[in-house]
Amino acid sequence: MKFDRLLGIIVLLIHRKRIKAVELSRYFEVSERTIYRDIDSLNRAGVPIVSLPGQEGGYELMDGFKLDKKYLTLDELLSIQWALKSIEKATGFEDINDLISKINQLIDPVLTQGKNIQLQISHSKQKES
Repeated sequence: MKFDRLLGIIVLLIHRKRIKAVELSRYFEVSERTIYRDIDSLNRAGVPIVSLPGQEGGYELMDGFKLDKKYLTLDELLSIQWALKSIEKATGFEDINDLISKINQLIDPVLTQGKNIQLQISHSKQKES
């Protein structure tokens, strides 16, 4: 999935200083051309990725860039995590594990202590007229 890959590229760039397109293509099992298009998509979306040429070159996030926590609150991240785990259990779709891992990397475990997702399901019958 493209969304998984785009999020994965951002997470890898946050955790590593610099990474080459060839490494990204091997990691995500896609062509280098696909990585170039993904980097372009991320740049157009406002993620400041710098391309450095040469033997020691590669892609990195612009100095000072941080994933702004305003994008997703802790509760939103936990909700996404819960939904993905539910989809995985309901469908058996194991490819979702990678996305769950990426979401987990964005969640600070210290902040989640004592936090639970609660779901209330109710069924009401409509009155017949």
